[in-house]
Amino acid sequence: MLAGRAVMMDRRRGHVASARAVPRRVHVEEPAPPAADSVVARTWRILEIVSGSPDGVGLTEIAHQADLPSSTAHRLLHQLQEQDVLHQNRRRLWTMGPKWIQVVSQSANHQPDAANLSPSQ
Repeated sequence: MLAGRAVMMDRRRGHVASARAVPRRVHVEEPAPPAADSVVARTWRILEIVSGSPDGVGLTEIAHQADLPSSTAHRLLHQLQEQDVLHQNRRRLWTMGPKWIQVVSQSANHQPDAANLSPSQ
């Protein structure tokens, strides 16, 4: 204690400061999300949910099934819509968009028979 007050060491300057001094805030880097919750993984979950619902599915159900906040699901859905991967109909239900259908059709023409594929391929 210095003159009856609690003291702290200011490590940057190497001197003693009074307890009334406001300590500096230290920025602690948040850990990166696990790979299972990467943007790609979240987007893929959304694509699986929408592709499994041929009549369309709403935002709330997508967010719930994908275990995402509604705001995150909304952002990803609209980014996919901008790329024509997804489409939102008049009833505000999400379905697969023309770009997705085109990509799937093209890849089906270029893929070997699934029975001949091993898990490592």
